[in-house]
Amino acid sequence: MITLEQAKQLKRGDVLYHTVNINSDGSAQRWRVNGKIATWKRNPERVMIPLKNGLYNHFSLSQDDLHLVMLWDKSKPVVMADVKEKVHADTYSVRNGVFTLRWSFFYTHGVTVDDKEIKVINAFPDKKVTIVESGEVNKPFRGGASIANSSHWFVKFTVENKENE
Repeated sequence: MITLEQAKQLKRGDVLYHTVNINSDGSAQRWRVNGKIATWKRNPERVMIPLKNGLYNHFSLSQDDLHLVMLWDKSKPVVMADVKEKVHADTYSVRNGVFTLRWSFFYTHGVTVDDKEIKVINAFPDKKVTIVESGEVNKPFRGGASIANSSHWFVKFTVENKENE
């Protein structure tokens, strides 16, 4: 359930969840990437991912097996640690299941709040992301002001499991 591009972006220590194998408590088996992702210049459609599960289980995942793993355990809700791991922002907060991310700026350099929304949605490919509110706040510069009291972009969103899976 991960794409070839997502597989190429994996790095050592990332955790993948198996879609078929489950643990005794019903949660998806965790497989940790334990080496460098192998790619081929002559065949860009080919990838080999070294994985480890438990103490002794080792496995190599090829491009043909990408449908067997996902980036998130669907049985677990998304928590703030997951958001911090997947999306870089200047401040994070959550209230009643609505996550709020803020990015401060002095000059925008062509970046808009739409770019930040796309960044949030792409960070959770296996989940349904609903943007509750987003915007750009422009305020005059005041040294030492908090991000909420200075110019910033913000995105408020919720994350749920996809209904069709």
